[in-house]
Amino acid sequence: MKITGIICEYNPFHAMHSAHIRLAREKTQADYIVCALSGPFVQRGDLAICDKWRRTKMALLGGADAVFELPVRFALGAAPDFARGGVTLLSALGADALCFGSENDDLALLEQAARLQIDPTQGLKDGKSYPRALGEAAGALSPWLSLPNFTLGVEYLRAIAAYAPHLQAAAVLRTGAHHAKTLDAFASAGAIRAGLFADETQRGQALAILPDFSAALLPAKPLCLDDLNQAVLYALRTMTPERMSAISGMREGLENRIFQAAQVSRTLEELFANVKCKRYTMAAIRRAVCAAALGMTKELEKQTPTAPYARLLGFRTGSAALLKQIKQRAQIPILTKIADAPPNDCLLLDMRAQDLADLAACQPIRRDLTTSPMRI
Repeated sequence: MKITGIICEYNPFHAMHSAHIRLAREKTQADYIVCALSGPFVQRGDLAICDKWRRTKMALLGGADAVFELPVRFALGAAPDFARGGVTLLSALGADALCFGSENDDLALLEQAARLQIDPTQGLKDGKSYPRALGEAAGALSPWLSLPNFTLGVEYLRAIAAYAPHLQAAAVLRTGAHHAKTLDAFASAGAIRAGLFADETQRGQALAILPDFSAALLPAKPLCLDDLNQAVLYALRTMTPERMSAISGMREGLENRIFQAAQVSRTLEELFANVKCKRYTMAAIRRAVCAAALGMTKELEKQTPTAPYARLLGFRTGSAALLKQIKQRAQIPILTKIADAPPNDCLLLDMRAQDLADLAACQPIRRDLTTSPMRI
């Protein structure tokens, strides 16, 4: 039996995701596809537009065989952390391969970039953002390293080399421009989200290009971090500078900018505008703010360098053999009932993240304790 893993957010699940799952199965000759899915928060520093259970069902209806939650400690991390969390989670479940999308599916080129020893120090000293400093230090590969999925693919390969050298890597070509806003058959998740948050006409266009099951599972009002304006600002305003500096993602003076902006900003939009500067990408700022709201610390990062458990969110009825194989191969605990899980700081953080997201969605608290793995 061959298991191929996919690290994903499905925010939301669209037609290109279905194609990715199909191509991953074909390219790696997989018997089963297992997803490591981000939970309530996503890597760009935002709430997912709908909860992890809805997105799990989308993944299963779209061709995945089982879905596990990527802990928020990694889901809210920069690219190296995000990649390491997903790779170590899938590896610990006994996956044989990892398939990811990239703007260039030339695996040799991706591996060449992964082997580069790039020092962005000078660019950072010049006040450039980390991605720009990194890209400029990469020389001829700089144009590729400016593309988000190529860069993430490089981090996947680095994580595989360091933690899971047995994993076969496969890349599929990502079709369409990442930043394009056109709502067509090749629209990115970002363009679709923008349409869902726009007027009724654009929302209708966005829904029309989604698979029917995906469109049907989306809530009438998609979630975003703005839904937590007051809660997040309250959390920031009640933190001391010392506590702020201990939060994940706070580096090189960012904690001071966020702390000062929190005292005068009335909305998150205003806060981000007050913090924004050339040195930090907006995604890095947003991730740090989310981490602060959750109390996600640098110490927790040190304590959990790799995925410490695998929480099963859902599986297909015909995947009994897969789950049996996973249980036999698993190198970390498989969680199916959170209420019975032993205390764990990383798991408590996951539950806190879900509670905060449920506050935005006006849902009851502690759904993690009452929701069983989905079977379709």
